[in-house]
Amino acid sequence: MEVVAASACREESGTGGGKRYGHPDILAANLESLARHRQPLWKMVREKGGAGGDAGDVTRHWSGVAGHLDTVPAGASGLVVFLGMGSGQGPLLLLGERPELAQFAILEPSVDVFTAAMACLDLRPLFEDPRVLFFVGEIDWDGFGEEVYRVASLEDTHILRHLPSFNWRPALYGALNDKAYMLLNQINASGSTTRQWGPVFMENRLANLTTLRHANTLDDLRDLFAGRPAVLVAAGPSLAKSIPELRRLVGHSVLIAADSALAPLLQAGIVPDFVTSIDYLDLNFEKVAPYLDREWPFSLVTLIKACPLVVKRLPARHLFFAFAEDLPHQWIVEALGIRMFAPACSSVAHLSLGCALIMGCDPIIFVGQDLGYTDAADDHAAGTIIMRRELPRDREILRIPAVGGGQLPTDRQFLSLLKLFEDIIEGWPRHYVNATAAGARIRGTAELPLAEAARRHIGAPLAVGAKVEAACGGVAASRVASLVDGAGRNLEMAAAKRRQLREAVELGQAAEEQLAALAKRGKGMAGFQALPVPLQRLLARYDELNRAIDHDDGIWTQVIELTFGMLSDNDRCRTGNDRLRGREGYLPWTRAEIGRINHLNRERLAVLDRYAEGLEGLCRHLDAEGRLLAGKRPSVSELVSLYLAAGDYLLARREQARQATPATPAPDWLLHAGAIRAGMLDIAGADAAWRQAAAAAPEMAEEISGLRQRFAGEWTGFVQRYGNAGEGKDNFPHLLPIWVERVMGLMGERRAAAALLGAFFEGQAPRLAELLAGGEQTEAADVLRAWQALAPDAPSLHASIARYHACRGELVAAVAAMEQALAAEPANLDWLCFAVRTLLAAGRYAEAVDRLGRAVRANPQAGALWEEFGDLLMAAGDLQAAAMAYTHCRNALPDRKSAGRKLEACRMGNPSLPVVPSGDEEKK
Repeated sequence: MEVVAASACREESGTGGGKRYGHPDILAANLESLARHRQPLWKMVREKGGAGGDAGDVTRHWSGVAGHLDTVPAGASGLVVFLGMGSGQGPLLLLGERPELAQFAILEPSVDVFTAAMACLDLRPLFEDPRVLFFVGEIDWDGFGEEVYRVASLEDTHILRHLPSFNWRPALYGALNDKAYMLLNQINASGSTTRQWGPVFMENRLANLTTLRHANTLDDLRDLFAGRPAVLVAAGPSLAKSIPELRRLVGHSVLIAADSALAPLLQAGIVPDFVTSIDYLDLNFEKVAPYLDREWPFSLVTLIKACPLVVKRLPARHLFFAFAEDLPHQWIVEALGIRMFAPACSSVAHLSLGCALIMGCDPIIFVGQDLGYTDAADDHAAGTIIMRRELPRDREILRIPAVGGGQLPTDRQFLSLLKLFEDIIEGWPRHYVNATAAGARIRGTAELPLAEAARRHIGAPLAVGAKVEAACGGVAASRVASLVDGAGRNLEMAAAKRRQLREAVELGQAAEEQLAALAKRGKGMAGFQALPVPLQRLLARYDELNRAIDHDDGIWTQVIELTFGMLSDNDRCRTGNDRLRGREGYLPWTRAEIGRINHLNRERLAVLDRYAEGLEGLCRHLDAEGRLLAGKRPSVSELVSLYLAAGDYLLARREQARQATPATPAPDWLLHAGAIRAGMLDIAGADAAWRQAAAAAPEMAEEISGLRQRFAGEWTGFVQRYGNAGEGKDNFPHLLPIWVERVMGLMGERRAAAALLGAFFEGQAPRLAELLAGGEQTEAADVLRAWQALAPDAPSLHASIARYHACRGELVAAVAAMEQALAAEPANLDWLCFAVRTLLAAGRYAEAVDRLGRAVRANPQAGALWEEFGDLLMAAGDLQAAAMAYTHCRNALPDRKSAGRKLEACRMGNPSLPVVPSGDEEKK
């Protein structure tokens, strides 16, 4: 889904299909229709509508017909939002020309314009169509959001602006534009994210809940630091300026760092009290990956659906789950007795703010919260692990007020984050200080330099760790039992729905077959009563069953993230079927509808199967863990195996550490130790443990090889998804060397690692060539550095390195690298040509001639280079040498006529040239 904006600015003469411009009957007809179909709007017009003065002039500017139809193409099926309706010509046009559109929303802040429009055109088609929504006068934004949410979250949204209205009253329509754009963008982004990543949300949530016995919730921190200052550290580029002052605040405030800011803080020797994490993608793990080697005193606060790699591997002292108001996990909220919800979180910095608010902190001081482009090169603070090195080229750059005065370049994504900060601040009365060194102004905050904010608001020491420790005692056991009970009820509901769905699929298939047979016999049916009685009974039962399936007793809400993607397809199909009935009648429509429902039911059944499998796995894990922990002497080996199976490597490490390392470790112990170390990125330790296990128990070699492949595969997945040499939005080639190094270490043997990684490099090689050809050397260098370890087994890597050196003018190094590639593939024509051309470019003609002779022997097609060499010599005036080069070309490629013509040109230019013998004559 995307928001597409356009402006209609061309004036048209004539009505363009509207009836009787300016005729008094039009106004009366419109009012009568409005009274019947839009009673609240009719009352507003009666009470507030007037002549409108120059509002009538605005309605005489007709929207550009071609512009509307270009912006909203044929077949569009989403939402169209009109910002200013003018005469109503634009909405009328699209209503007639784009019947597939699901919804129209007309936002007209001027009641006078709306009234004047009713005197211009017959607007009754708009008033009588339930797809058309009107918001006139003071816009009810909450109502607007609720009305358009489903369509805007599932489909594309097109925004059409009536420019004459914007010219007439810029402030009024400009504010309308900003508000509508931000709201629609938020809905579209949320819907698009859920559509694409909904299954990941569910999987993350269930995966994180395996750690429930070892976690707390934000309820346990409620008002823990009431009236004490909190400093919220984000990773904006300006953070570096605040680092010296932040060092002095440790131990005197509640220091809450976004996970992006963790690396810059720890590199500066600053350990926060809390780290917040929100991102659901596994890439987010890289923000904490360098810090798995020790137990940290800070606590981790994370959304329940955030990346499990962070939850299960970062050695934080305490883990707190945060819950936003989100329907799919409402049953978890109820089972755990959650009372405190995090405010809406569009970024990790919003979660930091929500955490501070729930803890009762006051004042709340923002640091590093730039919300704009305060640095010309980087979008995050120096030292941040996941960052982009160039500012976006595909975003509209806006200017907003900056801290300390002036204007800050930003974009609409940052503006959405800023707006959410301001909304939260407005709803939670506290003292807020914007101490960001450079960035956007945040409404509701006082602006102070950090040193001054510290002088005014931060004083006495604050033992954050001790208070958190006291708040975390003995709160998890009852929550686990309640969650398992809730999951059991969900599984019962899912089982009932699955039985209904299986029966419905069988009935639907039978109905499709009988309807197809009727159609084949040419039976036309006017309606349900005309169908054969047995088929009527079947369809009646089918309809009854589908109504029961559609009834949401709670289970469909829980799996909405898994069904989100099919909703828009189903809606679109149903709309198409309705049109089919009007064209072809009852029987084709019935067949199409049953086909649609059968397809939907099969997908729903697959969704419930998947969900039930995940819930059952979670319950099995929690039950098994409970039994093991309840034993008088819990089996370390069994618990470690349980945690490893769930990917809970941190818990496995802690559990194995409860007992001293055996003097002579058993092979199973070593196997577990290797897996724990691999998961916690102690790759050298993992390799050592596995080698020791293999030496002690050679029969384990195959199992160990499988473990190496599995753990290495985790990082080859990162290579494939995120190290993609400039392709796609999730592109971080500067992290590629880290992932390749992990794979090399985990595989334990260079050739095995090269075999696993080689295909990924070969896939990147064409894009790498494009980067080099385009002069994008920095990104290319990142990629090449990553793959250096493969060099002995990847000749194409040497070829790419050669091109990189050539781009930098390092011709000697370029030739050397290409010769390494040619040592493995001596007949590769592309590489041969590169080597010769590079030697020629370097003026090393003797070496070029020698290399060219060897190239032709390896691949005669390289003989074409003799012609290029001859051209250089002819241009230099050395006709004799040029003639020799053209002769070599003709000998290698007898059909290359251009070389023969140039040879004759050389002789004409210098008749004294001897006849150059052919190759055969030279041999004699």
